[in-house]
Amino acid sequence: MERKNYYALDVAKLICALLVICIHTGPLLDVNIDANFVLVQVLARLAVPLFFVISGFLFFQMNRSLIFVFHASIPSSRIFSPSFQNNSALNISPSFFSVSS
Repeated sequence: MERKNYYALDVAKLICALLVICIHTGPLLDVNIDANFVLVQVLARLAVPLFFVISGFLFFQMNRSLIFVFHASIPSSRIFSPSFQNNSALNISPSFFSVSS
């Protein structure tokens, strides 16, 4: 199987990595507080979700057979079922982890 390179996605992941560094360092604090707020709290906060979307795309491109298994075995209504009984914020039923054939 030949591996396909997605160069634009590699550049996007590099930009995301630099934006994550910006989140942790606050690079424009000495220049302008408002510019730092826009960079860190608005633009850079998009880096992590974008990185996860790119990684998910590349993962399922490598493993196309997992797309069907993932969608067929996990109904969306059973992934997150919020429950506030017994002071638990998230109650996932044990059948969520079972594999059905």
